[in-house]
Amino acid sequence: MSTIKIQNDNPEDGDIWMNVPEEFAAVITWLCHERNYQVGKWGQDGHYVALDTEHALEGLDEDSWFWSRAIENYTGRVRLFGVTSHNGMQALLKIISSLVSMPEHLLRDHLIERLPTPGVSSGN
Repeated sequence: MSTIKIQNDNPEDGDIWMNVPEEFAAVITWLCHERNYQVGKWGQDGHYVALDTEHALEGLDEDSWFWSRAIENYTGRVRLFGVTSHNGMQALLKIISSLVSMPEHLLRDHLIERLPTPGVSSGN
């Protein structure tokens, strides 16, 4: 098991410490590094962030341009290279990173108030 720390912005809420399997911690760590890379490349404000929010609002509809195309491209790479290859795993993690950033943009711009309760069916 590994321990990961999730630091709250509000110190009154305290930090969250979780004991998780090492494999899960490795994936979360990769996602954090990927996000840092993206922020370094595109920034945290300005033109690209506004576009990401616009694209997040489009969701994954067939007519949506950005997210659907990005996820389709990465999915094609996973199929081409195989999930156990380095390139295939990179593409799979990029899919996850893309999906994680959608609600992040919606939360940041206050387009949704909060995330739903975890552990509940999405159909209810």
